[in-house]
Amino acid sequence: MAGALTNDAKERVLNWLFVDAESTPAPETPTVVRLMSANGDAEEFGTEVTGDSYIEVEALFSFTSESPGVFLVNTFDVEFNSISATAAVSVVGIEIWDSSESFPLRIAYATFTSPYLVAAGDPLLIATGQIKVKLL
Repeated sequence: MAGALTNDAKERVLNWLFVDAESTPAPETPTVVRLMSANGDAEEFGTEVTGDSYIEVEALFSFTSESPGVFLVNTFDVEFNSISATAAVSVVGIEIWDSSESFPLRIAYATFTSPYLVAAGDPLLIATGQIKVKLL
């Protein structure tokens, strides 16, 4: 699944490159992946899924080169052990956030090709290398 940077993240990158690298804060690590029941876009965040056992999951990313271009990909599997023990949940995409408690930064977002229905109690696994983020 290909992801794109949010407008806030693009603005920080451009500010760091061309304006003021010293005062542009980096996102706080670790980054986390959140599941979406309704997708957002480059400007607006989506609606995070709700479930009695759902929690966001930490994710690590590294650079990889493949045609065309250079991407960041998830370095390890991203596994949500369970979203809801009692009801099926429809997941339509993901968002990647930093872990700041005071002012969280939504870094990137991606839409699944089709919604994924997670049955009650089932896990959802995003395999290593399946989340790809690049500058557009």
